[in-house]
Amino acid sequence: MLPLQTDICTNITSETKGEASPGSISRNKYLITASEAANIFGWGYQTRGQYHDTLVRKLKGEQIVDENVHPIVLEKMQLGRQMEPLAIDIFSEWTGRKVTSCKTFPHPDISWLAATPDALVDDDGVLEVKFRTNEMPPYTQEDKEWVKFYIQIQVQLQCTRRIVGYYLGLSLVCPCVLHTVYRDDFFWKTKMLPLMEDFLDRARAGEKPRKGKRRIPIPIITKKPSNLNM
Repeated sequence: MLPLQTDICTNITSETKGEASPGSISRNKYLITASEAANIFGWGYQTRGQYHDTLVRKLKGEQIVDENVHPIVLEKMQLGRQMEPLAIDIFSEWTGRKVTSCKTFPHPDISWLAATPDALVDDDGVLEVKFRTNEMPPYTQEDKEWVKFYIQIQVQLQCTRRIVGYYLGLSLVCPCVLHTVYRDDFFWKTKMLPLMEDFLDRARAGEKPRKGKRRIPIPIITKKPSNLNM
């Protein structure tokens, strides 16, 4: 694990990032974004019922602004935006990979879905950086928070059509944690996309989400499948 190094030069900025702004859903023209998708599976900041109500309000064209986001969540988002250039440099120095800023990626075939990775990596990857503001260690694969961001990365990979996602977990007082995951097309086609479509269809029809498990199990893929292509 790499300690947080504050002396690394921050040459990469996120000024060219796209419309998606954490905590400011009203600025995003897409109904569902990668950062919100975990709510549908029961792993997000909102319960499935709360996110259903948020989605219904989006469909009605209502403004959903920062004041509706929990203060603790908003604090993490604001810290993430401030430290993102440093985090990107840490990743680049650590791995030696080429990192570039990016804009929002609408899904090539799904008009209501989009994602904004924190950065692009080489020609086939995306980078997602997350921070903790307390003294807990950075997210790990055994942490429910990690599952939430794993879902986010899977949506990013589908929208960008890239293969590999890098998750960099940072804390103000603990070492960095880096995880590598791969696009899971089978789980996307058989589970993730059908559930997202059903969730959205029911919101459009004014129906409550289907009852089921509070949290839907997510198979985490950390080894590259042999048949995976961009």
